[in-house]
Amino acid sequence: MQGLFDGGQDVEALGYSLEGAGQGLPQLAGCVDAALAAEQRAAAAVAAAKPSVALPAPAPAAKPDGVAVDLSTFASEATARSDWDHLKKVFGPLLAGREPVFAPRPRSSDGRVFTTVRIPGFADRDEAERFCKALRARGQECRPR
Repeated sequence: MQGLFDGGQDVEALGYSLEGAGQGLPQLAGCVDAALAAEQRAAAAVAAAKPSVALPAPAPAAKPDGVAVDLSTFASEATARSDWDHLKKVFGPLLAGREPVFAPRPRSSDGRVFTTVRIPGFADRDEAERFCKALRARGQECRPR
């Protein structure tokens, strides 16, 4: 039995077949580079064609240490949210631009948790007092915090 490397012909044939195996690699690499460049140009064209949209500036966040007002307190958050919907209908212009916080409030006597409809974001206590005065004049309870 003759081995692969016993004679010169087998080794020579192996050398030729290895030489031929790498002949197409430079052309293949060139095709890959060209395809990648074309894809990058297409992506750049798409990005350039997108219209720029100016996003509105975010509303200033209410200061956590700022003044808030409490409007009402309920036994459940669902009822508090329903009350807020009602208040928006009744006092629409006064509440425009205001977003409530539904604050949990445990009762000290038994630990039962109630939910308070609270509006944060007043610059100072005077602003909160003026806001409450306008609501009270129309029959709505309001307490600055």
